[in-house]
Amino acid sequence: MTYRKIDTRIWNDAKFRTLNEDGKLAFFLLLTHPGMTSLGALPVHPAGLAHTLKWLPERFMEALAEPIAKGMVEVDEDEGMLCLPNFIRYNPPENPNVVKAWASSADMLPECAMKTRTLSRAYASLKGRSKSFEEAFVQRFGKQFGKPALNPMPNQEQEQEPSSALEERGGTYTHACAHEGETGEVPFDPPDNLDEAMAWVKRKGVPPENEARACSLLMNWGLTGSLLDELRGAA
Repeated sequence: MTYRKIDTRIWNDAKFRTLNEDGKLAFFLLLTHPGMTSLGALPVHPAGLAHTLKWLPERFMEALAEPIAKGMVEVDEDEGMLCLPNFIRYNPPENPNVVKAWASSADMLPECAMKTRTLSRAYASLKGRSKSFEEAFVQRFGKQFGKPALNPMPNQEQEQEPSSALEERGGTYTHACAHEGETGEVPFDPPDNLDEAMAWVKRKGVPPENEARACSLLMNWGLTGSLLDELRGAA
């Protein structure tokens, strides 16, 4: 995708303004990357993007940690995919033919839960548009995406359980129906912010080189018990 819209009001956005300089640059890299698809998803491993900025991979992941925590970016390091959840909001399809062309973008993405979530989000964005938009989507992708996205981001407007409860539960699982993964494991509930996530990860004994990835997974409902063991280097 060689052209996309960037709303100048981004400089008034509270989430963006509170990012540090590295976080802002990393976010702009994703937003303007030549490989970004019209679905708002980018098929690339984060470490590969670090080279574009001539950064070490660790610096790039640290820069992404806060945008991830704020729900501005989603990352699947294992599959090699990043997503901007609000991308289509600012780059909506201009006509049904653009919706049909989404199929080409989808073909570039790895088969994974994030791809399913991205397509579900794209379908939901068509609500309120002309019926021909939804018909074009169903023609290309079928009707299976007309249901809530898998592992949706938590609604920040809803009252959430205090983050201290994460420690009180001792790392137990909740929301089993909403967030159960393909392996049958249910991820840990994320805390309210990145600082609490980092503190929790440190207390769990995750080594420094894996802290950024652990935080990313935790804040996006992707950190399970087995993944935590792997990141801690457990046998």
